[in-house]
Amino acid sequence: MTLERSYPSGSLLFASPLTRRLARLWPLEAADCKALEDLVRDSEWVGPDVALLKAGDDPDVVIALLDGLAYEHQDFAAGRRQITGLRFPGDLCDGHFALSGPVDYGVLTLTRSRISRIPVDRFVRRLERRPAIAQALQLAAAREEVILRAWMANLGQRPAYERLAHLICEVAQRMASRGLLFANGGFELPLTQQELGWALGLTSVHVNRVLRRLRDEGLIEVRSGLVQPRDLERLQTVAGFDPSYLD
Repeated sequence: MTLERSYPSGSLLFASPLTRRLARLWPLEAADCKALEDLVRDSEWVGPDVALLKAGDDPDVVIALLDGLAYEHQDFAAGRRQITGLRFPGDLCDGHFALSGPVDYGVLTLTRSRISRIPVDRFVRRLERRPAIAQALQLAAAREEVILRAWMANLGQRPAYERLAHLICEVAQRMASRGLLFANGGFELPLTQQELGWALGLTSVHVNRVLRRLRDEGLIEVRSGLVQPRDLERLQTVAGFDPSYLD
C-alpha cells in the first residue's frame, strides 16, 4: 500500500492541526472550526526534551500539540521507562482534562514543538456550547484507546522484528494522515535506540540488531532521526499491519 499525503481543502487549508484532525473525525460547522481556532490562538514554541506533563501533575490546562512530536511515558525505578504512546500535531497531550486529580504519566517533547495551553474551564465551556467538538473529541479519545490496544498486542505477541516494523508502519500512516510525509515517503522520528527500546520493550542492543536487519533487507533507511520506508508494501506484510485502526 502506498501512502499519500492528506491535505485539507477549502476553509480548513490554513486551520490548525487540531481543527483539521477533529474535522476528519466528525463533521464540523464553520462556527465549530472558528471556536477551535480561537482556543489555540495563543501558542508557544518549546525545545526538545521538554516535559509538558509530569506524573503527579494536576494540570489546569489542556495542552494541544500543534507542531512537532512528543511521547507519553511512565517511569520506573533505576531509570527504567516505558513509552506508552506517540503524540503528533493535532493531538491533545492530556486526555484526562475532564477528570480531577493528578495524572499518572508524563509527556515529553521529541522535537522542537509548538503547543497551546488552554485553561481547562475555558475548554470545557467551549465543548458545552459546541457539541460537535465534544463528539469529535470523544471519537479522538476512542481512537487513542484503539491505538493503545494495538500497542499492547504488538508488545505481547509480535517478535522484535515484526514489532519494530509495525511501529514504523503506524508512524508512517499517522504522518501521512497529517500531511507530514516528505516527498520520498520518509518522515521525522528522532527516537534514539534506547527510546525505541522503551517503546517496544527491547534493549538498545536488540533494537540495533533489528534495525540493521530491516536495513539489510532493503525495507527501511534510518539516518539522523529520519526514517524512509524503502519497500512499504513488504514492510507492512512483515509487520502484519492493518491501518484500519488509525484515523
